[in-house]
Amino acid sequence: MTTKRAFMMMLLLISTAVHAAPAASIGKIPLDARYDIVLSGQTTEGPFKVAGIMMVVPCANPDATYVGGEAHPLDIAIKTNASAISSGVNGTIYFFTNSRVTEIVGGAEHVKRAAVNVCSFAADGRSGRVGIKLDPEYALGNRLNLMTLSSGMLAIGKQIVSGSIDLQFNDDGTVQGVVQLSTGQYASAGNVNYKAQLAGRPAQ
Repeated sequence: MTTKRAFMMMLLLISTAVHAAPAASIGKIPLDARYDIVLSGQTTEGPFKVAGIMMVVPCANPDATYVGGEAHPLDIAIKTNASAISSGVNGTIYFFTNSRVTEIVGGAEHVKRAAVNVCSFAADGRSGRVGIKLDPEYALGNRLNLMTLSSGMLAIGKQIVSGSIDLQFNDDGTVQGVVQLSTGQYASAGNVNYKAQLAGRPAQ
């Protein structure tokens, strides 16, 4: 299945699940949008620069909650062109704010049906800012959230357990962000395995 076809199927699935036509945007934050992105940063092995896509979609499950919070205002998927599972390329990543969005990489049916949130999610439509914080208790529920921290034949994706992603959606249609992730529970204390600047523009 091609990435474009998988994306369209994912949008149909989400739209059907909420039983209503999704809004076009939340203020400056577009919905049903796809961006070509570049992630430039550092892992424990060294620097990297990788290309990929980011998708912004309506809330994947309005009934799903994380501890002490509410359903996500929208959901996001980040996928590098090279596989975060088996490519052996430093800096590759798969990240989904809700397990239903794993449709984009052919996630298992039971994972998609569970529609589990792995993070807290704040979106400010007026400023165009999005803040994502991973809770280890819930992040462990999606084993397809992976990042590759080294390169070579023996390099495999490591599960993302904690960290944060901060995004800024701009008036000119571009998006910028900072990604800081860890395979352990203490990214907030500076134990970050993966740090990158994200830069994107609407896909052609």
